[in-house]
Amino acid sequence: MTSGAPASTPAAGPRALRVAIVGMVVLALASAVWVRLAGGGGVAPLVPLSEARSLLFRDAADGSVLVFDATDDRLVRRYAAGSGGFTRGMMRGLSRQRSARGISLGLPFVIGWREDRRLILRDPSTRTDIVLDAFGMSNRSVFEALLEKSPALTGNQSRAARQARPDRRLQLAGESRS
Repeated sequence: MTSGAPASTPAAGPRALRVAIVGMVVLALASAVWVRLAGGGGVAPLVPLSEARSLLFRDAADGSVLVFDATDDRLVRRYAAGSGGFTRGMMRGLSRQRSARGISLGLPFVIGWREDRRLILRDPSTRTDIVLDAFGMSNRSVFEALLEKSPALTGNQSRAARQARPDRRLQLAGESRS
């Protein structure tokens, strides 16, 4: 028994789906053009921070990472080679953004609290804000500790600070140092 419909009629579903997809793409492009022509799409202003601290991150000759207060060049923290993985990773990513844009690696970063009590790592030179709360409390606490004003470090840590190279970016393990 055969039905009266021809066996080779295309279904209307795939054609309608293609038309809908093309329509959505055209709508998205038209919306982007309209926003740009209407003067929108600019850079959003950075949210003000309270209890903020400007910090410089430098590689030392021994492979450690040194953190300095940008206002008085006082050593705040020293991460020995192989330690501080989360901090190294965050700063390496931000340093790569700066390098890609031709921005000096010697400019400070800012750590501070937003009004909603979220901890922010900010790169003012690229206008990048990273909400550190998103990485969990233990990772957030690493940067939170850098906000605390503490006395200058002494001894071997001060010697390492004198040997720091301010314009060297943090490098991935295995990358050659040039």
